[in-house]
Amino acid sequence: MSRSRPDSVDPRVLAMAAAVRERRKVRLAARSATPLEVHPVALQYGEDGWAVFDARTLAAMPIAAWQDVNISRLDF
Repeated sequence: MSRSRPDSVDPRVLAMAAAVRERRKVRLAARSATPLEVHPVALQYGEDGWAVFDARTLAAMPIAAWQDVNISRLDF
């Protein structure tokens, strides 16, 4: 079974890919009352869309949970 790729890529995915390459800290749901800091080490495209993996927990965070994304200038 082949998975189809989206015709257009969410700009947050492009930013997250750069954060993975540059080892940048990222805040998901940055403008919410409870932002989540992650250290992204991998992106994966699956049946539910994109997900980022956090280096500290190895947990997958699906794009639906990202909301607004803030890429730090600080690396890890």
